[in-house]
Amino acid sequence: MKNKRKLTIQGSAQEVAGQIFETVITPVYSHMHAVHEVEADNFAFCMAGVTVAGYLAASDDLEADKTKLLTYIEEMCKDIQNEKKGLGILAKPMGKPA
Repeated sequence: MKNKRKLTIQGSAQEVAGQIFETVITPVYSHMHAVHEVEADNFAFCMAGVTVAGYLAASDDLEADKTKLLTYIEEMCKDIQNEKKGLGILAKPMGKPA
């Protein structure tokens, strides 16, 4: 697996997260998915878990941040449900083949 795109850590938090997702997470997931789909999904779940755990561990207001995460998850689920209905909200989730 070769990734020719250079990782640049600059910009807003959202831009940096996008850069890491595009240059590291998606290529790793795509490579794993081609080899073993279940393991690729386990990888995605583990990445989500450690990310959420890190966010909550750094929280000064655990209840407020937990609520923020749960709200965000609900919104993402609605977007994905709409995508699956063919409304075209998401481009290509986690690099899975269309």
